[in-house]
Amino acid sequence: YWNRYFSAKMHEPPIPFVVEALSKIPEFETRPTAIDFGCGVGNETLVLLNQGYHVIAVDGEATAFEFMRKQPGFLNLQQNVTMVHSSFEKLSYSHLPMVDLVVAGFSLPFVAQHDFNFVWQSLTAKIKPGGYFIGNFFSQDYSFDSKFRKSMTFLTEY
Repeated sequence: YWNRYFSAKMHEPPIPFVVEALSKIPEFETRPTAIDFGCGVGNETLVLLNQGYHVIAVDGEATAFEFMRKQPGFLNLQQNVTMVHSSFEKLSYSHLPMVDLVVAGFSLPFVAQHDFNFVWQSLTAKIKPGGYFIGNFFSQDYSFDSKFRKSMTFLTEY
């Protein structure tokens, strides 16, 4: 499943809401650091790199990083990426630095309900005061294969 998904993502632009939100963040005085949480093939990672961020790219699928390395322009920027292969639930949050930005486009809903509070609190605790979070959540109405749906977290909008 993931290889087919990643192959398709290689030819897609970065997530529009991430690009739009990034355009609203003022420039940092020093080199900013970001976590791309659920980085996939690195479409958003590349945007961050091109904007001067050091990026900690996290994904639970090792093949995601193989695809990322094949992205046009990635080799010239790879020194500014730390790749972390880990599930979100088992990620060693204590070893992550404090960051200026967390990007979690289409990743947090893949955390099981019984782990969601831990992951959410651990991840957002890594954002420096005055830092930013760009992400989204799925509502119950979001269509998903039942294979994944039973192990995902869906939130209700209030």
